[in-house]
Amino acid sequence: MACDRRHNYVSTVFLLVLNACLPQVVGENGIPVATKIPIYIGGFMPFSDDTYDHLVDTVLTAVDHVNSFDEILHDYELRMIWNWTMADPGNSLLTFYQLINSPETMLMAWGPTYSIVGEMLNVVVSEYNIVQVGIAQFQTDDLFLIDYPYTIQIYPNANIFNPARISLFKELGWKRAAIIYEDVDLFRGEMKQFAVMMVEEGFEVISIETFSGEQPADRIRNLKDHDSRIIIGLFYQDKAVRVFCEAYRQNLYGPKHVWMILGWYHADWWIEETKKIRQTDQNFCTLEEIEKAVDGYLSMRGFEFQSNTSHIHFNGVRPSEDQLEYMEELQKMLLTSGACDSYGYDQIITISLALNASIADLDQLNPPKKLEDFTYESKDMSDIFYKNTKNVNFDGLTGFVAFDEYGSRQSDAVVQQLQNGIVPVDGPTYQEAPLTISRSKKIFVYVLLTMGIIYATVLLILNIKFRETRVIKISSPLLNGLISIGCIILYISMALYQLALEINTDSPIFISCQLGLFTTSVGFSIAFGALFMKTYRVYSIFKTSMKQLRTAKGLHNSMLFTYITVFVLLDIFIHGLFYLLNDVELVSSEVNIKEDTTQSNLELFYIEVIYGCSSKYGFILTYCLIAYKGSILLFGVFLAWSTRNVKLVHLNDSHYIAICVYTVVICCLITVPAAVLNYDHIGVVFILFGTTIFITNTVVLSLVFLPKLIVLYKDGGKDVNISSMPSEFTSEISVTRTNQSTLKEMYIQKCLKLQRLKQQLGKQ
Repeated sequence: MACDRRHNYVSTVFLLVLNACLPQVVGENGIPVATKIPIYIGGFMPFSDDTYDHLVDTVLTAVDHVNSFDEILHDYELRMIWNWTMADPGNSLLTFYQLINSPETMLMAWGPTYSIVGEMLNVVVSEYNIVQVGIAQFQTDDLFLIDYPYTIQIYPNANIFNPARISLFKELGWKRAAIIYEDVDLFRGEMKQFAVMMVEEGFEVISIETFSGEQPADRIRNLKDHDSRIIIGLFYQDKAVRVFCEAYRQNLYGPKHVWMILGWYHADWWIEETKKIRQTDQNFCTLEEIEKAVDGYLSMRGFEFQSNTSHIHFNGVRPSEDQLEYMEELQKMLLTSGACDSYGYDQIITISLALNASIADLDQLNPPKKLEDFTYESKDMSDIFYKNTKNVNFDGLTGFVAFDEYGSRQSDAVVQQLQNGIVPVDGPTYQEAPLTISRSKKIFVYVLLTMGIIYATVLLILNIKFRETRVIKISSPLLNGLISIGCIILYISMALYQLALEINTDSPIFISCQLGLFTTSVGFSIAFGALFMKTYRVYSIFKTSMKQLRTAKGLHNSMLFTYITVFVLLDIFIHGLFYLLNDVELVSSEVNIKEDTTQSNLELFYIEVIYGCSSKYGFILTYCLIAYKGSILLFGVFLAWSTRNVKLVHLNDSHYIAICVYTVVICCLITVPAAVLNYDHIGVVFILFGTTIFITNTVVLSLVFLPKLIVLYKDGGKDVNISSMPSEFTSEISVTRTNQSTLKEMYIQKCLKLQRLKQQLGKQ
């Protein structure tokens, strides 16, 4: 009995619901036309609100317009039976069973509008051989034809949006994005496809989040943890407002973030949905908070728009003036509020044209059939309806209407942005900025180097011009010239060293890494080698005995030049061996990060980078050069000490060698530590090394040439003491010369006395 009472109660409730939801039959002005045969189509409307109530009015008006056209369904009167699906898959099935159990047979169906409804409803409807023309989106492929064999999409299919998103990424320079979607079939498939496309196109998917239910808080937190800036979100508008509420609470909004969502939501959808939720949940975000979160979002939707309503015609059938005025109002709604009324209108036109084209095809069947003969078992008639629907093409409110082999509408995609108009970025952009030397520092060093080169060149010219003058000739003009040339090479090496300081990934390795160091080594060997060879000649002469001095001519220039050549060849050998046996590569080190404050919305950061040359055996080259050049300096110090007692300054440069060596050592002791401490300020390093080379070269040139040029200027360089003896010998010889006349007289007297003695002995 309890079971019977329960059954009766359920049956009673079902009947009450069934009676309350009886299909509504609508004809032209509600008045049947006796001369025309009524045919019926079904309508699956979403739910009652201002937007969809107006959509229902638009669809019924479109039915009336079709019935006013003599060229379309001339012998028939089109009627619609419809009901609300409540945008719910279960309720939509109840609506469908009400419709098929009504006395009227539906030849085709309008709708549904929601994909979540269509995913279930369209499968069931196809079992009754009913062709549907809907706004609901699907991804179209071969599997789509199997699951939904009688579904036609008037709204662009979901496949067009992912290529459009990729194109937008390329246009705006985005490289990475995050994905969040509501876990339904449509969004799941579209976002999986988008993730694959991003990877194939070289973009980075930093996070993929999915949610179901009403609390996406954890998913939003994951997006924030990944520093998501560009976020692709696919969800229905009732879930969208919940996502943006969490985005507000977790500060995942504002000018540094951009949300790209669906474009077919209602106008002011966030206001509508926020008000609904806050009626039952006062803890939900306020409208002001939601408006802050949604500000600047991007939306993407299909874009079919008839810019000139005078172009509208339905296979040659043109609307009346009154009908065109009505269509213009629908177009304004499409542009301003995103309403789908224009699509709803074109759905009715598509259905009516497909049925109209099917009349002739049905007449070719055996036996011939008419539209009114359709039953839910008439698969042959459904196939004709489906074929003619796919072949429909006309200029409607949504532009040119045509379908592909999947029964899917092809279209362009349009991107819209809410309010702020700022082009967002996908996150902080870090660009390497190799450090460079400022122009002012370059000018300073190059002025010094130019002065040095001019100075050395002038001295070289004077050395050549007055090479036969005694004061220049006795100081080895050939070696003096080599000193000038070596200093010029050292000046030039500083310019090449700039290339090493400003090296980058585009720089030639050999020129930037090794040429500067090589020229410095060669210049040092020539300049200081020639200076030390001059002193070596004095050293050799000083060590020779007085007897040998009367006949020996000392070391020839050719021999000294050979020694200098050996120094240079040794430089070439060391550098050449290092270059051949060692791979030099660039290494970089980050020095500092600076933000481009001139365009703060771009979040552009410059990483200041210093590039340097690195190699496996680079330290060996360094040690070899230090040991080699250090040995040359020590050899010079030894020569200077050994010849310190030779006083003829025009021949002996030993005193100056000590000053030169001290200058080099002191400058190195100051420059090298300072350069190490300021390695990340290459401009400072450039000035330090440039100044050091200028000072040391100028000191060497001045000490070698200026004393001789002063003598040359005073007396032409003729009164020159050529003795190379130590000072004590020099003083004794001077005394002897002073008494030369006295000694000569004594010699003559002795000779005369000796002659007289010989004569006396001869007489005896």
